[in-house]
This record gives sequence, structure tokens and C-alpha cells, in this order.
Amino acid sequence: MLKLWKCSLLYIMLFSFAGLAQAALYYVDKNATGSNNGTSWANAWNSFSNINWSIISPGDVIYISGGLSSKTYYESLDVNADGTSSNPIVITKGTTSGHNGEVVIDGQMTLDFGVRVEGDDYIEISHLTVKNCNGNGQIRVRYCTGAVIKNNSLYVTGHGGVYLHSVSNSVVSGNRITTPRNIGAQVDGIYSQLCSNNRYEGNHIIISNQTIDPHCDGIQLYVDSDITIRNNYIEQDNTKPYNAQGIYASDCSGTIYAYNNIVYAPNTENALLTLAKFSQGNAKLYAYHNTLVGGGWGTIHVRSCPNSIVKNNVIYNYLQNGQTMRVSGSSGVQIDYNIHYAPNSSRLISYNDAGKTWNEWRSLGFDSHGLNSNPGLKDVSRKDFELSASSAAINSGVSLTSTYSRDKNGITRPQGSGWDMGAYEFFGDSSTPSPPDNLQARFIY
Repeated sequence: MLKLWKCSLLYIMLFSFAGLAQAALYYVDKNATGSNNGTSWANAWNSFSNINWSIISPGDVIYISGGLSSKTYYESLDVNADGTSSNPIVITKGTTSGHNGEVVIDGQMTLDFGVRVEGDDYIEISHLTVKNCNGNGQIRVRYCTGAVIKNNSLYVTGHGGVYLHSVSNSVVSGNRITTPRNIGAQVDGIYSQLCSNNRYEGNHIIISNQTIDPHCDGIQLYVDSDITIRNNYIEQDNTKPYNAQGIYASDCSGTIYAYNNIVYAPNTENALLTLAKFSQGNAKLYAYHNTLVGGGWGTIHVRSCPNSIVKNNVIYNYLQNGQTMRVSGSSGVQIDYNIHYAPNSSRLISYNDAGKTWNEWRSLGFDSHGLNSNPGLKDVSRKDFELSASSAAINSGVSLTSTYSRDKNGITRPQGSGWDMGAYEFFGDSSTPSPPDNLQARFIY
């Protein structure tokens, strides 16, 4: 019996190692002069169009040469293979000396997209720079599941840095997304439509486009379901008074989770965090521990989304007569333990289209544990949105589940006698800086 068990174990081990051995490494280098079969740097495919997708299997890695410091490719990368949930296909920049420089895909405003994943499941795209494509997405992902788009640098000149349509169980994380200063296109950081069960996390999104008419949001969801948006930094670095929102979700279903996000939009009159039903959907918003700073007629906007929950947020609106919240047609909402600050407004909240003072708001049963005071952020002028040592938000939040027990920097909540409001847990005074805002910290939970 022992001999049979040992043989079975050996068979399992051999089978497992055989599975691992199937994974292969392939190479792309536009300057390669060898056999053009992708088997080594010397024999690398010298064009994306030369990649032999028929030999790419789950678990394989395709390395693209970035040269010594950088290398630019003036063509689109169109994926045409499937990975599996346990063995995704990875496409990334080279890691060896001489090939580990920056990989740039430059559309020169003539290519429709830089990278396309369409109908291909379990594909990971990482560590690429994609810019100057004029269609839907610098990276376009459609009709697939299990995509991972991470740690890329995207310069958005078309509709969305990452554009997702009918995508499920996918992750967009750690990308740096920026836009031109003046462009007549809708340049959302992340645009997501008809997607489900995706996570958008740890992205750094700066929308600089000042052209008024295009609708340019940090993250936009449309007819999505059950999406998590966490640990993102979103900034509207422009003078647009409207068409410039932070996180904007409309006509969604299921639950939209938004937590540990920072949205800074000093000039917009739009909301910085919105969940609205206009024609369809039955979504509810769970908004926890966000720090929202800037303008907005309703910095948080919840429209026709019953049973939403809004807790432990810092909501700082300095617009003249601006409102920290706008809530309408949303029965059963739970709104408490938030700190509101609107120093230039006497009626700081809109409820069912009627302006409310702080006392009127609390008389409706909202924010019975909330605060109406300056949140004491360290230095808004320098975009430092951590809490200062004297902040009233410290220890003033409510304890939530373990899902939310780390802040944007990965610091465990609570550090004091209670959970802090906002994206950052107070970790120490100015002589004890909090740890760096990095992906390793963000995604350990």
C-alpha cells in the first residue's frame, strides 16, 4: 500500500512538473536579425505582426525588447491566444540587460489602438508605455474574462487609457494614466462598459485636458455590475468647470464598491464620486474611506440608488455654495461617520433636491456620528491628503469589516482608539512619515 502511495505521489509530481515545463518564453525585438521565430533575443520576432500566436500556450511569456534604455514600436499589438485562470499568457517588457529599457508603443495619432485583447481570456499586459492612439483605448479589452492590465504608462489621446467592454473578472491596477492639455476627445482614464466583477485599483490618473466639451472622467462605469474601485489617485488637473468628474458610475447593477480612493478636482462643478440611475440598473454604492477634495455640486452624488452606504469619508468642498453631498430618490441609504467641510456654503447638502443645513441633515437621521468641520489635511496646496496630527477625523470613524482594515498605504486600521476617516489612517506626526504609497503595500490584503 505504501509503495502504491509513493508511486501515485511520484505520478502527481511528474504530471505537475510536466505542466510547468509546457510554459515557454518568447521574444520580440524590432531590431533582431536572426531567424524571426521568437525563440531567443537573437531570433526574436521583429514585428508584432510576426508573432506566431498558434504556438502560444497558457503560461507562456512574451518579452518585448526595450533596448538599453528605450525602444519605440509604431504598430499595434493584437493578441490572439488564450491563457487559463491558473496559467495566464503574460506580455511584458524584457527583463535582461540590453532589453529591459522602456517599451513604447506609439500610435502617432494614426493607430486605432496600441494593444488589443479581444475575445482572448486570461491575458496579462504589463510594463508597457502606450500613447498617441486615437480610437477606443490605448489598451483595449473587449469580450473576455480574466484580463490583467497592470503597471503600464498610458498617455490618453483616444477614448480611455484602458477601455473595457463586456469584460469580467479582470483587474486594472498600478497604471499611470495621463492626458494632453488640450484635445477634443473624451480622454477618460479608465472607461468600463457592460463589465462585471472587475477591480480597478491602485491607478494614478491625471486628467489634464482643458477642452470644455469632451466628457473626461478619471474612472467611468456604464451599465456595469459588481465593480470594485479602490486605492486609486485621481486628479482633474485642469480648469474645466464641468465634464470633469472623478469616479462616475451610471445605470449600473449589483454593488459598486469605492474605497480608499483620493479624488482631487479643484475647479470642477461636477461630483467627485457618483452613482446614478438614469434609465436602468439597480445598483447600490458602498463608499468607504475616500478622501474627496475640490468642487462639485454634491461632492458625493447618489441618485436613485436605494440601500447605498456611505461611511468614513472625508468630503471637502470649497466651491462657492458647493455641497458635500447630493442624495435623491435613494430610500434606505445609510450615511454616517463622514466628515463634511464646505466653508463657502450655508446649505452644504442637497437631499431630494432641497438644500439642507448640517442640523437639518442630521434631523433626517444622517451622519448622527458625523462631523461638520475642517478635516485637517496636511497640505492640500501641495496635494498631501494625509491627516495632520490635530485632525478631527482621527479615531472618529466606525469599525468596518476586515476587507477595509488597511488604508491606501497598506497601514492597518486602527492605529489609535478608533478607525480614522478618509483614505489614510494617521500613522504618526511629521517626524514619523507614513510608508511610501506603493503597490506592494496596497495589495497585500
